[in-house]
Amino acid sequence: MGCYNGEGCISGLPIECGDPIGGIICVSTKDYDDNEMITPVWPIIWGEYDDYGGIEMSSIDCELEEYFGNRKNLLKDLERVTHGCRHQIEDGIPEGICLLLEHEDVLKTLIACGNPKEIEESIKAGQPMYQLDFEPIGLQGRVDNIYRRGWCYFDNEMFLKCFRNYCKGNLPQNKQEAYCNTIAFYMSLHENCIFLKWQRFAGWQYPGRKSTVWKKLTSVYKKLSR
Repeated sequence: MGCYNGEGCISGLPIECGDPIGGIICVSTKDYDDNEMITPVWPIIWGEYDDYGGIEMSSIDCELEEYFGNRKNLLKDLERVTHGCRHQIEDGIPEGICLLLEHEDVLKTLIACGNPKEIEESIKAGQPMYQLDFEPIGLQGRVDNIYRRGWCYFDNEMFLKCFRNYCKGNLPQNKQEAYCNTIAFYMSLHENCIFLKWQRFAGWQYPGRKSTVWKKLTSVYKKLSR
């Protein structure tokens, strides 16, 4: 595969070589109407667009590499799987997995709207709802719960699944910020009715124009479109 621009999984804006971006490792899942959706299985990773559909990470994610078997070409493999080229990689990548990309400014705008500091304080205070090993009782968790089962992509069986499996309930100190940011990001998506839909590359649905984040995102989109 040759060089080509990427596409923001939320903004739909072109991503060019060297652009600061975030990568979201997701798996395909279904909502209650049998629509195919995607759910993050690892905290957001940061870096630059590599011109080939993937991300050049700004720092090594040792936990990520260890979970996937210290694969040197893990992100390249995820990019190939996302674009329907699973036959080009070795076994060891979960079924339905994909790598979504978005401009750093877009992701950080959504993260800020999700109040990651409040989430971090809740974790430090020992509140169970954001703990790695928390599981709601029954099909419906508390209404203020990140793992609310009534919303398909807050399903505790899928959300940050690979990361939770790796950590086994103990949140690494070096991943605390990334974990809180990813929860904040998804809470912001939920509150503003933004969905990540599975397509060959990446799909998006613009937030409602009455949503709290719309004006902030519009400002970011205009800067990125210049």
